[in-house]
Amino acid sequence: MIRKSLFDVPLWIGKLNLNNDLLKFILQECIKNNYIHYEKSSREGSLQTNNLLAVKGFKYTKRQIENKFFQETNHKVAMSAAWICKNPKGSFNAMHIHQECHISGVYYLQHNDNGNIIFDNPNPVVQSYYLFDKDKHFTHRFTQPVEEGMIIFFPASIPHLTETNTKETDRLALSFNLSYIR
Repeated sequence: MIRKSLFDVPLWIGKLNLNNDLLKFILQECIKNNYIHYEKSSREGSLQTNNLLAVKGFKYTKRQIENKFFQETNHKVAMSAAWICKNPKGSFNAMHIHQECHISGVYYLQHNDNGNIIFDNPNPVVQSYYLFDKDKHFTHRFTQPVEEGMIIFFPASIPHLTETNTKETDRLALSFNLSYIR
């Protein structure tokens, strides 16, 4: 008998050497100039910048991320939004999805070995039944350990969250949305 995996959910994980000092500077300038997203979203105690695409100095970072996705998948994408999330001690990002894009991603520019990203299986049957001990494809939740310099791409429709930062050092992550170019 042949087993086929239906509806696989891709997760691309790798390293990327972005200019973290520049990204931290952009974050500080956004805070100084009140370029902060104040509407309630998935943030619980954290701070998030507004979209960075129009921010001076971000263009090269945008191009590096788009190129990394192309190198990994051979598919061209265009970044439609990007923001930096600052998670101080006690904060986290609640379960959410991204809309109006195909692929979402996160790059960890400062990580303190605390606060992984967790993905929920979007299949409602799996969410209702605990079948994971029977077959790995019935896993309800997947925890991806993260580290500084790591970049992760995933389908925007996959529910995900971050664990609470329990350390004194802020966790800084650059999140972004990508859309396929036809």
